[in-house]
Parts: sequence; structure tokens; C-alpha cells
Amino acid sequence: MTFSYLVVALTLLGAIALLASNRIRPIMIFGGAAGLLYTLGVLSFEQAAGNLVNPSLITLVALILVSVALERVSVVSRLCAYAVGSKTSPTLNIFRLGALAGSTSSVLSNTAVVSTLMSGLRGQRGLDNSKLLLPLSYASIAGGMITLVGTSTNLIVNSFVEQAGFEPLGFFDFTLIGLPVFLVTLVTLCLVSQRMLPKRDTTEVKHGRDDYLFERRVITGSALIGKSVTDNGLRNLQNVFLVEVMRGTKTFTPVTPDFIIAESDVLAFSGDPAFESILNRFDGLVFQAAQNHQSSPLVQVVISPSSALVGQTLKDSDFRSRFDAAVISIRCGSHNVRGRLGHHVLSPGDSLLLAVGPGFVASTESGRDFIAVQGIERHEPLSALKSSALMIGFLAVLVGAALELLPLIKGLMILLSACVLFGLVKLSELKVRFPFEIIVVVAGALCLSEAMVNVGMTEDLSQWLQGIVGSLSLMAALAVVYFAAWATTELITNNAAAALMFPISLATADAMQASPYPFFMALAFGASASFLSPYGYQTNLMVYSAGNYRLSDYLRCGAPTLVAYSATALMVIPLVFPF
Repeated sequence: MTFSYLVVALTLLGAIALLASNRIRPIMIFGGAAGLLYTLGVLSFEQAAGNLVNPSLITLVALILVSVALERVSVVSRLCAYAVGSKTSPTLNIFRLGALAGSTSSVLSNTAVVSTLMSGLRGQRGLDNSKLLLPLSYASIAGGMITLVGTSTNLIVNSFVEQAGFEPLGFFDFTLIGLPVFLVTLVTLCLVSQRMLPKRDTTEVKHGRDDYLFERRVITGSALIGKSVTDNGLRNLQNVFLVEVMRGTKTFTPVTPDFIIAESDVLAFSGDPAFESILNRFDGLVFQAAQNHQSSPLVQVVISPSSALVGQTLKDSDFRSRFDAAVISIRCGSHNVRGRLGHHVLSPGDSLLLAVGPGFVASTESGRDFIAVQGIERHEPLSALKSSALMIGFLAVLVGAALELLPLIKGLMILLSACVLFGLVKLSELKVRFPFEIIVVVAGALCLSEAMVNVGMTEDLSQWLQGIVGSLSLMAALAVVYFAAWATTELITNNAAAALMFPISLATADAMQASPYPFFMALAFGASASFLSPYGYQTNLMVYSAGNYRLSDYLRCGAPTLVAYSATALMVIPLVFPF
């Protein structure tokens, strides 16, 4: 065993262990791996740097930047209003919403699609959103598999295919597999969602969004001091009500009408964030966390699994000065955090309501710590004329790529330049949303894969796998790759799972002496099959708090969805890409 071989083996094992621990962000793991391989001479500078200009990676970056402008087109939100209604049967609502989410996610970022449709659902009364939001996420995941550009996972897998010297996957190579998978998944969601998902959060159905807990402190000189709750007009507030008063170490709940307010009391109100501003009219009642953000815009975000904030308290992370935002309220699943918010230890999936300053968007650096759910994009939607022009341009790029008239990367670059030139998106917005983390993760994984090939590890892995899967049928070997990718994506993230599992899928194909393309497809579909956990896929995490879901909800609704999705994929893949 040579020195280079040992370095690559230890780097690979270390990357797997660190990803499984979920304590270090993937950007640090894959970036560190690439740096180590270069420093120790396993890869030359040209080899390491060459992975940064991988055509599929550049296409992914261009697509993400174009989506910054596309997110400002309101057509998807308007379609949501037509697709879903309180007078329509719940099953038909799920079908229409899922069809809209899936078809749109086939060409747009499913994260942006889910965020937009969630906003559309909030604006409609009489809907049981707890039965709609999780199917929305699942449908967008399945819809993203219909085309090459539907999800970043497909483009990442394609980048590895190109690096390995194979013919890259085409725009519609996923369609003959992805379309039946999506349709079967959608039908399954219609059949199981109403039965498997409980009805929760009647307040959200009434008001169109989650209830949060707002803490306000009574400061010195407040006109509220010495008067009762009734005299101060703190009862019968619109969509907000006083649930408790904290005085020193004592908590008073329920709060009686004749309760006398004292200086330094902390009043906790529960209600709709849209109506939280009515508390500003009470003299001397200020935000517990931020007195100078009383009139600031409110933004709802969800803590990302890869966030550096996970495991830290708000106080320890210096949250307010770091992000120019004050935390007004925190929700963990269906529960509001009470008491001192500054001492709450943040976890993935926590939903934070923020009062933000002018530096907030820039400080979040493209959502590396947060997933935006509502309000983070503060710019105005595009006009009807600009929206139409942008959609026509985007469709023209996709059609040109599909018909091989214009390479997708060239079309996206032209469209992106036009967006900047005609003011559809600002350079500052592109800078904020530039996907630096995805670039480092994918380029680092490409470096690790290239190093494995250079030192002969891929060949050794193929021979080792031949002894394990050699007695299996081709279908059984395909299923092994698929479910290994699925298990990995539930533990880490879909993109990291695809990067980590590609060498194994290629080695399995070599061991079985079969075409590698069925195994590439099994990897792509398995890496996106995150249905049992809120943490494996961003859209699952986005709906977690909004639907007041619990882990058991993902298991009950996700298990039959996973079976339907997986069975269809494994049956259709060999038909489209024979062994």
C-alpha cells in the first residue's frame, strides 16, 4: 500500500465518519479533504482546480443564480390560488397542489417552489394545511426528478458521470423514469395523506399561518404599571392574546382580567405574526430581546441542519450583532419556546421569527445558516411584463437545450446576463445568493473521487464488491445501490449523499460487468428519496414547523410514499437504461 493510497483511504473514511456525525458542515469536510489531498501531493494543482470548472457544476451554479430572478415571478403563487380551495375535496386539493408542485419543480428549484406555494396556502382560509404541506414537499421532491435540472442532485451526479469519462446525461434522460415515479408518488399521496396525517393547528387554518409566542417587557415609566390587564386594554386583542406574565422567577398563567402589571414584568402573547405589531401601541411595552427593532420587518426562517448555529444558544452565538436580527420568538416543531430565548440551544428545524435590520440579508450569506420560509426576500415582485419576458426566456433556454440547439450552460449564461442588464435581478442579490458552499462540496467530492481513481482504489473497490454482490442478480445489485444512497441521504443530505456514493455505484457496475447508467440513475433517485425524516431534504424541513409536524408524521406518511417511489424507480430504471 503506497503513501498516496493510505492518504486517500484515511481521507475517505474520515469524510464518511464526519458526515455521519452531523457535527461539521459538509463544506468543511469536502473542502478540507480536497486541501489535504493537494497538500500531500496526491493531486496536482491542475487536477484540483480543474474540478472547479466542471461543466455540470457551472451549469448548476448558473441555474441557481437564474432562479434568484425566477423566484420573483408570482405566477406559481397565483396558480396555487386556482388549484386549491376550501370548497374542493381534500383529496382533490392534494392532487392539484402536488401536480402543480411537481411540474414546476421539474424545471425550477423545488425549495423556491415550496416556499412560494406555502405562501399561497397561507393566504387561503378554511384549508387544513397540516394535511397539505407534507404532501407538497414530497410531490416537489418527486417532481424534481423529471428532468436533469429539476434538482441539484441530478446535476451533481451528472458532474461525476462527466468526470469519470462517460457520456453526460441529457436533459430528458430522467423523464421516462421520473415521470412515472412522480405520478405514482402523487397518487400514493392522494390515497394516504388524509388518513396518515392528523389534523393539527386549527389556528393556522383560521389565520393562515403559525402561532408564535411574543415576549414583551414592561420598562420603567410605562403607562401600564399599576393597572390591571383589563384597564390596560390587553384583553380581546385581534388575533393575539396574553397567555402568561413572568415576574422574576414566578410565572402567572392563566392571566386573570384583574391582574396588576408591574415594572419589569415580561408579558408573553400568543398569536399570528401578522398582528404582532398591534402591541407597539402600548406605552412602555418593548421587545424582550430587542428594543430598537420595534418597527423592523419580520422574517421567518428555519435553522438548517448544516448551520454553524446548531448546538449554540442565541447568547453564545452573538446572534443579534452577527446577523443584524433580533429573535422575537422560537418554535420547536409544534411547541413555542418560553422563558429566556437567549438560553435556548438551537437545533435543526427550529423556526425563528426575526425582527431584522438592513444588514440581515447580506449577513446570512445565501442561507447557509437559515432556510427562508417567509419574508426573507424583501424586494418587490416583477411586473407582469418582466415576469412574462423572464418566463419566455427561461422556457426558450430549456427548449433549446432539450433540442440540442443551444448548450444549457450557454443559454443560462445569456439569460443571466439579460436579467442583470434589464434590472430583473441586482448584482448584490446574486452575490448574496452565490452558492459557494455547493461549489466547494461538489468540487471537493470530485477531487476525492479523482484521487480514488488515481491510486487504484476504485478498481480495488470494484473487485471487493464483486466478491460481495457477485452472487446477486443485476436487479438485486441495483437495489443495493439505490437503498444505500437512500439510507445515506436520510443520515446526511441529498447532495452529500450523491457525492459520497458515486464511487460505490460505479464500482458496483464494474463488479457486475454491466452498464453503469442504471446504477447512476439508482444513485440519483435514491439520493433524493428522503421521505422519512425532516432533515434529509430542505423542503421537508421547511414544512416541519409550518405544519406542526412530528417525526412520526414523516414516518406514517413517508413510508408508503417511499415504497411507491422506490418500487416504481427500480422497475422502470432497467427498462429505460438496460444493463
